[in-house]
Amino acid sequence: MTSLLWFIVCLLLLGVQRVLRPGFHFGCLALGALAAAAAALLGAGPGLATVVFFGVSILALQLGPPLVRRWAHRAPPRQPVSLDAVPGQRARVTERLDPAWGTGMVRFATGEVSPAGSDQPIPVDAWVEVVAVDGNQLWVRPLIPPKTGA
Repeated sequence: MTSLLWFIVCLLLLGVQRVLRPGFHFGCLALGALAAAAAALLGAGPGLATVVFFGVSILALQLGPPLVRRWAHRAPPRQPVSLDAVPGQRARVTERLDPAWGTGMVRFATGEVSPAGSDQPIPVDAWVEVVAVDGNQLWVRPLIPPKTGA
């Protein structure tokens, strides 16, 4: 009978926690009531079940906030955005990349065209991989080395 009473107290405390959203103090008390119900179910008397209730509740109130803060303030994995996401992508050369003149353009699969530079000449229609971003210019390297004429 005592375990049923503690279980009802647990459910009531959970209901109050549900209504009073901010904080989780009633949830900690409900955890203590659940532990007291378990203790009573295992044969503990009303006095010992009350001690278990207070002990588990105090422990939950002491350990809960730091754990919840650590969990709530976890930073999500950083997703690269804008130009941070460009390195590693492949593109096709639309305007010859000439390191002497610093000219050249590439087009991504999305249709986006961007100025690019390279440390070696790369012909039109060659596939390149973006290795770095400097301002608004991409630095690329050829995926397949360009063939030299014989």
